[in-house]
Amino acid sequence: MRFPYYIFNLKNSANLRERISYYRQYRLSIRDTPMIPVKPIANFNYVTLTCRKDLKMTQLSLETLVRHSSALPELVVAYDESLTENEVQEAFKFWSRPFLCLDRLSTAKFHHDQGQQLLANFCDKHIFGFKLSVCLRVAQQNRVLYADSDVLWFRDSVELMKRYSEKAIYAAEDYNDSYNKKLLLKLDEQLQKYLAQTPFINAGFAIFNRFIPEIDEYKEFLSYILAEQPIHHFSEQTLVAILTKTIGDTIKEQDVYVKEHYLTSWKASFCQKPWIARHYISPVRHQLWIDAITAVN
Repeated sequence: MRFPYYIFNLKNSANLRERISYYRQYRLSIRDTPMIPVKPIANFNYVTLTCRKDLKMTQLSLETLVRHSSALPELVVAYDESLTENEVQEAFKFWSRPFLCLDRLSTAKFHHDQGQQLLANFCDKHIFGFKLSVCLRVAQQNRVLYADSDVLWFRDSVELMKRYSEKAIYAAEDYNDSYNKKLLLKLDEQLQKYLAQTPFINAGFAIFNRFIPEIDEYKEFLSYILAEQPIHHFSEQTLVAILTKTIGDTIKEQDVYVKEHYLTSWKASFCQKPWIARHYISPVRHQLWIDAITAVN
């Protein structure tokens, strides 16, 4: 990343918070991620999805996970076609143990071989279908904690997994109903009303405590998703919302914060908050770089 000289141009439209964010992003981009110390092994898998443009953000996410976790989960990095496995291994070489890299092709084949052709097709045709498919693949072996690359950690992930262990699936609470509305119309009326109620669901942070065979009950919806051209951006989130509302529960806001409030310029937004982690959705993505300086120091 080049030095952002444009932050000194008072004629552009960037506000002070944005200028600070750009500068801190630059500082973090030239910083080497320190090697992760050896810690006990946690009994769950941590899955994240990355791409070339999000590598630094993913590195920061994993570094904050390690800094605040009493034990380290088994790491699974799913990566898109902008990267090779060798590049992923190199980018995350600071991880103190071997980790698993999963690409889209092998994941689609895995589900195809399991007889889940619709899920395999969803994996193949949409990046978020790939994300869901990876989580379901890994959940056949062990519990899964999934977090997008734009998540920073402030407290122990092991404690979070202890709090949310009873139900099959948990997902973060969202302030907005970012769903595939046409897909919702295909649900029965009672479930439609349930999904229309708060809290809404954000699939960028979820816990899979087991494999979810209930996904097979929604083959009709998967067929509809695949028939849309293009596939709706929030179809995967809608599926996760359906599963969370029917066989799971939400991860409470005080544990994983998703909302667009608490924006700061200097002091990190998570100071004096109870949050275990924060998911920096796109409207507040600039806040991630402001907070990351504190989170990794």
